[in-house]
Amino acid sequence: MPSTYTNSLRLEEQGIGENNNSWGAKLNQTVNLIDKSIAGHVSVATTGGVTQLTTGNNSEDQARYRIIEVTGTLGSNATIEVPANSKEYVVWDSTTRGGFTLVFRLGAAGSTALVPAVTARAFGLSTDGTGWRPLSGDLASTTSPGIVELATDTEAQTGTDTARALTPANLQAVTATVTRKGVIELSTDTEAQTGTDTARALTPANLQAVTATATRKGVVELASASETQIGTDTARAVTPAGLTAVLASTTNSLALKVYRAANAAGVELLPTGSGYQVHLSGAPSGSFEFSAANLSAAVTGDPDQTTYIAPASDPTGASGAWVKCAGPEVGDLSLFSGGTAGLSRRYLQGWRLANGTDGAPNLLDSFPKMGTLAQKSGVGGANTVTPAGSVSVANHTLSEAQMPSHDHPVPMYAGSGAFGRPLNQGGASTSTSSTGVAGGSLPHNHGATFSGSTHTNEPKYFYFVPLYFTGIAGTYS
Repeated sequence: MPSTYTNSLRLEEQGIGENNNSWGAKLNQTVNLIDKSIAGHVSVATTGGVTQLTTGNNSEDQARYRIIEVTGTLGSNATIEVPANSKEYVVWDSTTRGGFTLVFRLGAAGSTALVPAVTARAFGLSTDGTGWRPLSGDLASTTSPGIVELATDTEAQTGTDTARALTPANLQAVTATVTRKGVIELSTDTEAQTGTDTARALTPANLQAVTATATRKGVVELASASETQIGTDTARAVTPAGLTAVLASTTNSLALKVYRAANAAGVELLPTGSGYQVHLSGAPSGSFEFSAANLSAAVTGDPDQTTYIAPASDPTGASGAWVKCAGPEVGDLSLFSGGTAGLSRRYLQGWRLANGTDGAPNLLDSFPKMGTLAQKSGVGGANTVTPAGSVSVANHTLSEAQMPSHDHPVPMYAGSGAFGRPLNQGGASTSTSSTGVAGGSLPHNHGATFSGSTHTNEPKYFYFVPLYFTGIAGTYS
């Protein structure tokens, strides 16, 4: 009869009378295969995916070896497929895992056994062809104890490995950050109050120490309604309910309810009642206070809402209206000679320096000049004046009458000639005559020139700071 083969190791069972003169060689082959099945070692390379061990009847194959050494650098999870027969394996994991898994599987779709990533250790697996049991103890899991590989610091910090265990040293390395959960040191009260430490955690006791101040953010106690009304506590915070109690109080200086609006349409929607006030920054501008009197006639006579604004709940004004308070209008000017504290208060009220900024004109170094409404906001003149001019006089010839009064004496000589003696003869004159008085000494003009020079032309003055009302509260700096 022909030979048959065992199920588990695929060894040949020779039939009676078969293999005459060759049965000894076959027996030796079988003994050799048994040897490999009990103590043989084979190396199997993989980079991931499924690697099927070779099988053959009574021949050299990978699946019959007892010691299976798996090598290679994994690029994905690796599966070693073995025959679905009963057998024991000793697995040497010599792969470079890179975070990937290594499993042994029975056949193409049978049970699998995870090989722990334990460096320089052998792992025993036993199968009955349908399931697996580790020879060296079960793998640890969330439901049963077993063997486990220790994690590295990096694996501990990554926090995704489900098959390795952490050591105390690993825990020290798994520190908490803004992107990673981990162990953390608790802060002291001083570190909590300083508020610059980014590596420590606050305790409830720390939070109690981190109280809010005027210079530090922190926890704060809420003020009661009575504490809010008293208005002297500097360590507690006011709640909306506490503020409402203060605003509803008729004896507290904070009882005035103040709103801001951009135009009359915004005012119409505001709550109404005694003590309510609104500041408008648009047109019309100024402060309005609510009056509960019947102001229907006034509302009707003021269609532009410059002085009276009725609420939307009663647009006739019969139930009251917002009435403009006496105060500055946008465009009003004021002269100011106080300090910076007073100027800061003016800024909060809507005033600005009239220096050409924040919507105000530049009135510095200017004197006021009265004019008409059409001339408002006009500027002119100059701080200095340069006189210019000249005196021009024409040429003039003096007349006899304008000459100074005068005469010319003429000496007289005895003898012949026109005046007694020949002109070419010497000697003293014997008498003197005159040509007669000439000239009238009348006035006359002479030409002259004039040149000017720059000079200031201002009276005695006192400095003021000009302010311009914009109606928009601000901060002076």
